[in-house]
Amino acid sequence: MERRNGKVDSSLKADDPVLIERRRRLARWDADAGDLRRFHLPDDVASMRQRDNWEVFYRVASAIDSSVAEELVKKVIPLFVDEEQDFDTYLLDSLRKLYRKQNLLIKGGHMASETILISLNNDKEAPWYSKESKGITREKLASRLRRYKIKSTRPDHNKTRGYFYIDPKDPRNSLKRLFGAYLPPENTP
Repeated sequence: MERRNGKVDSSLKADDPVLIERRRRLARWDADAGDLRRFHLPDDVASMRQRDNWEVFYRVASAIDSSVAEELVKKVIPLFVDEEQDFDTYLLDSLRKLYRKQNLLIKGGHMASETILISLNNDKEAPWYSKESKGITREKLASRLRRYKIKSTRPDHNKTRGYFYIDPKDPRNSLKRLFGAYLPPENTP
């Protein structure tokens, strides 16, 4: 193993009998368990982001025994409540609803930051409100979206900074990517 400082940990050797035995056991278990992709975390257990974190553990637990998988689900459900994630999920869901309402779920669909802030701050039940808060600010919105590598941009034809649903210049800087990765699919008629 290579350490952060670049030094190599020589205490473990590839031909160490303990490692050989563990590799043999893991290979046997892998052969017995088969393709783990056949197991899926139940849909009602977690949000999309949480699913990414727990799906692999659920698959391994399912390969061991269905009762182990059920026990895993019981143990981890209380861990799924995360205020930071709830804040971000609420924000992303609010943004998706706003873009849908404005018919901007299209390539090049751009909304000015001020328009977004006015709409978000009209929702007094939102998690960005607290007793002393007046809502979400431009800086707070930018900070939250920057975590997902989304930056406000200024389209050529408009002098107002804002966010693209699908950025024509850089699809990675698109809200569509976030909505697909972190929100469940919309149930639209």
